[in-house]
Amino acid sequence: MNKLLPAILVVFAIILGSMAWTTFELSKTFDSEAQAREQALKTTEILYHLRRIRRSALNAETGQRGYLLSGDDSYLEPYNQGRTEYQESFDALNDILEDQMTLLQMEQIPLIEQAVTTKFTIMEKTINLVKSGQKVAAMAVVNTDRADEIMTEMRDGIQLLIDEESEILREAIATADQRDRRAQSYLKWILSLVLAMLTIAIFLIWRAGKLVSAQAYIVDLKEANARTELVAGELNHRIKNLFAIVLSIVRNTGRMETDVKTANDKIQSRIMALSQAHELTISRHGTDHADLQTLIQKVMEPYVSDKNILLLSGDSVGIKADKITPFGLILHELTTNAVKYGAWIDDVAGTIQIETKRLSQDSASLTWTESGGPEINNDVTSKKGFGSRMIHLSASQLGGTIETHYRPEGLFVQIDFEL
Repeated sequence: MNKLLPAILVVFAIILGSMAWTTFELSKTFDSEAQAREQALKTTEILYHLRRIRRSALNAETGQRGYLLSGDDSYLEPYNQGRTEYQESFDALNDILEDQMTLLQMEQIPLIEQAVTTKFTIMEKTINLVKSGQKVAAMAVVNTDRADEIMTEMRDGIQLLIDEESEILREAIATADQRDRRAQSYLKWILSLVLAMLTIAIFLIWRAGKLVSAQAYIVDLKEANARTELVAGELNHRIKNLFAIVLSIVRNTGRMETDVKTANDKIQSRIMALSQAHELTISRHGTDHADLQTLIQKVMEPYVSDKNILLLSGDSVGIKADKITPFGLILHELTTNAVKYGAWIDDVAGTIQIETKRLSQDSASLTWTESGGPEINNDVTSKKGFGSRMIHLSASQLGGTIETHYRPEGLFVQIDFEL
């Protein structure tokens, strides 16, 4: 077994490294998809205002011509509305683009605005001529080639911008699709790695069995086989649980968090807590129990400081190996919440007191008491996200119950669990 353990740990380390890299790639995928969504919204607004400018000029021209032919003031309504709309849309475009214009936009938008402004100036001139009784002079202005040239310049410029903006959106979507395909390939790689690890484990078992068969005593052979099968079985069980937990963390955190950086930070910190809990199980050298207070110190040690005070007391409680991971996740989630909202928030000298107590031969309890932090308000107590669900799910894996009380002076949690 001692000869098998280094090889198993190496492969296990490779899997953890692959998971970390996959998490990084998934965060980039989230970022790319977010950029594609932002670009889609931006493109939609730009296209709307470009088409609105074109439509306002056409509607205004239709109203102008109707007024020139009939003298009916009702035809001036689409003209006046178009005059208002085109200026609103130019202002909106400048707000949307600000200093992020492409070269084509910097070239065409001023030309389009100049053309539309000139067009409305000409239309206003003809309307004033009709109002003053000079209908013939107004029609002469309308029938010049310059009026048609201006409309052509405007339409061509707007179409160029519409085509460019559509291409920008297509490129953003293509980039997001490429990232998504890459993330899927990494997930497939991890699954392949698991299968390879299982193959290696089977090979190691077979090789160990073959080596042990050469030994003289049948008792030693049975003991060696039993130990090897135990390692392989435990490793297989751990891998399945590890992947289930990691996939749940990635899936649910990404679903609950809209901000890419926040999702990425939460995923990394939760996987790190999982890694620390597994490190404790690896370092127990064949025993089937671990000390709960040692686990508490290991998970919370990075956060303890002169201001962040940890008081650990109570009975020494040994927990089984299958309870280390759920306990590690619970402790990490409570500690993270204390740093963000509770006793260990920035610029506050707060205390977390943890007491472990044996209730009977088969059960024990852990109490978590925070003090010295800001007063708990309804905004904090109403947050029931994935972290809260993970705490209760982990508590159920301990075969126990969890009670949470949001006291004004700080959070109080009691976990009763089976040994």
